[in-house]
Amino acid sequence: MVDKDDTQPRSPFKDAPPTARQAPVMNMPEDEGDGTGGPGCFLWGFIGLIIFGLGVAIVLMAGAAGWTSGVRVAQMDATATENRRIIVQFEQIPTDIAAGNQQVLAFRLDYLMGLTPAVSGIEDIQRSATQLAINLQPTVTFTPSPTPTPTETPPEVTAEATQDTSSTVTDTESSVDSRYDLEALLLEAQEQVDLGQYEEAVDTLDVIIAVDPNYRTEIIRGLMSRALRTQAANLYRSLEGVAEAIILTNRAEEFGPIGELDYERLIGGLYLDAQRTIELGNYLSAIRSLERITTYQSTYQGINITEQIFNQYVSYGDALVAGAQYCQAVAQFNSALNYFNSNAVIGKRDAAQNTCQQGISLTLTPGATIEGGQGVAPVGQPGG
Repeated sequence: MVDKDDTQPRSPFKDAPPTARQAPVMNMPEDEGDGTGGPGCFLWGFIGLIIFGLGVAIVLMAGAAGWTSGVRVAQMDATATENRRIIVQFEQIPTDIAAGNQQVLAFRLDYLMGLTPAVSGIEDIQRSATQLAINLQPTVTFTPSPTPTPTETPPEVTAEATQDTSSTVTDTESSVDSRYDLEALLLEAQEQVDLGQYEEAVDTLDVIIAVDPNYRTEIIRGLMSRALRTQAANLYRSLEGVAEAIILTNRAEEFGPIGELDYERLIGGLYLDAQRTIELGNYLSAIRSLERITTYQSTYQGINITEQIFNQYVSYGDALVAGAQYCQAVAQFNSALNYFNSNAVIGKRDAAQNTCQQGISLTLTPGATIEGGQGVAPVGQPGG
């Protein structure tokens, strides 16, 4: 019987002694990523990504810091430049005011008022511009209107209701030039009226009207009427102020009723007409004006109008005597005596009347002589 072992291949080392056998071979593991040999590639990649991100962040932060610093420097430079421009404008304003250059001052004011934030001291500039406008305001010259013709009976003098202009100024809509503080001017005018500074109030109100004719018209008209009427009434109290009072009365009539000033204007106008004709030596015109005054009152400003009429008749008679018009002089002396009985005027009249009668007699009697024996030829014949 065949042994099965004889049919199998035999290893040459199977029967060899243990010392002749080869040392066992240790196989190294193929996978190094089993966690026993240190950190892997994923961890190193994550760390590298973090480091890269930090680097980018540092670069961005450095760039932002540099840009912010640049913006801050630019803003500081711009602010310094703007401040310098403002300083230059302020430095030039006194020169403009001294030169009366209102237009340039207005441009500077517009520029400064348009700045944001607001420039300190702008109120002082507004007041300066307003004062310059007042100083440059032309003086208003009024043309006196013709003297009104009086009626047959004296006009009834009625008490005019006092106009209340002392109320507080209220806000109304109007188009106001921003270069002028019209509100301050209005308050100033109201204060001037309350203090009795009527001439100054009229000047201030004229400035407001010149700048904006539609600014608070009711209040402006009320204050102007009150100032003009009161100032005119004060001027009517003296002969030297009558002419100006008539001018102010005429203007006050543009702003409202004038009340009793209408009568004052009438009498004052008649008196001025009489004085003007007296200076011109026009006795008859002066007498007519004075006689019209006496239809209303016998005195004016303490002057006896009747006595003035008497004096004008006497002066007229004297002028006629000086011109050898004795007969006409007699009539004027008689008219004077109708007002006052005067021995002096009676003597003048009698002398003029005698001379007048002598002249008539000499003219009618041929060959008649006067003192000295000189003959007077009849009318139409040559004298001897």
